[in-house]
Amino acid sequence: QNKAIAAGALFTGKGMASVAFAGTLDRFRGLGAQQLLLKTRINEAIKKGAKFITAETAVSTKERPVKSFENILKVGFEMAYYRQNWLYEF
Repeated sequence: QNKAIAAGALFTGKGMASVAFAGTLDRFRGLGAQQLLLKTRINEAIKKGAKFITAETAVSTKERPVKSFENILKVGFEMAYYRQNWLYEF
């Protein structure tokens, strides 16, 4: 059965790329889908001529772990800066 379990966006232009948006269906989290999507998007960005690739996510803390933050560090991104991140809780 062919069914999408995860997705991620890639924007490229003028030597830059962004991999800022992604998500995985709840029951498939923790299986490596986002790692694969990050690596695939990075490779595609390089093919399209990107010299710089950015990503953004909330910072992971003990009180509020953020898997996206851990994933982008695992594939080689480095922290450039922190900014205030507004969160609306339902």
